[in-house]
This record gives sequence, C-alpha cells and structure tokens, in this order.
Amino acid sequence: MRQDPLIPGQTRIQLPQDVAPQSYDNLGYGNSSPSHLRVGDDAYIPTSDADIRRILGLSPDQELSLNALADPPPGQRPGQSIPTLSQLAILGSQAKRLTLQEIYQALEDRFEWFRLNRDDKSWQNSIRHNLSLYKCFRRIAKPITEPGKGSYWVVD
Repeated sequence: MRQDPLIPGQTRIQLPQDVAPQSYDNLGYGNSSPSHLRVGDDAYIPTSDADIRRILGLSPDQELSLNALADPPPGQRPGQSIPTLSQLAILGSQAKRLTLQEIYQALEDRFEWFRLNRDDKSWQNSIRHNLSLYKCFRRIAKPITEPGKGSYWVVD
C-alpha cells in the first residue's frame, strides 16, 4: 500500500466513505466510449442526454435546461462548470442553438451571479474558450438572411 507523504506541520484526516469525494469513474467519466464522451485537448464532457442527467442528478422527465438546476445561494456562482452551463443554455433554448451573446444572456437571465458580474469579462472569455475547446460544441454559420453577426452554437 502506497503512503502519501505528509507536508510538515499538516495533519492527515480520514473522511468517512459516505462524504469522501467521488472518483471520476463514479461520475461516468471513466467510460470513454465515443458515443458517450467527446474529447478535446484531454478534456472530457458528457454529451448524451442520459449522461448529463446522471451527472447532474436530473430525472428523465426534467427538461435539460438552466431551469433544471437548483438556485445557488444569493450572489454565489452556480456550482456547475462553464461547459455544463453552456450545454444547458443551448439545450434549453427553443431552437437548440444560441449565439455567443445569447448564451451570455441566458446565464445572466437565470443566475444572479452572472448579472452582478456582467462587467467581469473572465467568465465570458471562459465560455468562448470552452465552446472552442470541447468537441461537443459545434459552430454553425448564420444564414445570410439573418441579421446580426456571429454564428450559432449547438450541442453535437
């Protein structure tokens, strides 16, 4: 059995099994089947509706949208990752596609933290980065007949 070294002055604590952090395997990340997960720069994100529901603890009858998530404490950021929030924003939209600005707006509409931090560009930069990083997001050109700039993003 391998012993982890202790940092001088630090104490090792043993968590009870029922509160110990779950491994990635328990969350479904250990299944690398292409039909369930997409890989982009060694980053994994669930792509099937069933995997998303399982990881978020949603029942089959709950709509996959930002509204399915519990409200975080007032003024606090939601506990889900930016890729997950982006997925839910897109999947919860009527056409199942959103522009980058519409993703920002969906998050601001749903969560107070994003409204309070509208001028902090770091979360917006993170969304842009993650849309390009994860292969489950696909950019679709807007038809010439539609006004406005940018492209649509869909969950593939």
